[in-house]
Amino acid sequence: RGRRPLRDGQRGVGVIGPDGTEWMRPIEVLELVPGLKRATLDSWVSRGKVRRIYADPATRRLPVVALPDVLEHEAAATLAGWKRGRRAARTRGA
Repeated sequence: RGRRPLRDGQRGVGVIGPDGTEWMRPIEVLELVPGLKRATLDSWVSRGKVRRIYADPATRRLPVVALPDVLEHEAAATLAGWKRGRRAARTRGA
């Protein structure tokens, strides 16, 4: 995958949509949410849990995801007791 890391000192800036939703590049979201993997984020997007739009719809370049969707889904997974990993499972006591 052609991921470009941010340069030193360069801070990602989200874009606020007309409805007030903050949209960010997936790589910026991965930097914000500790432990979140790209494959997990891609899975949420493909299953429709996280909205994705393209900043350039004609070429389908520059995908951005809805930050509130990511944070909401991450919080729900954490509260449900799911642990990360290849064989994700609920932790005991949850």
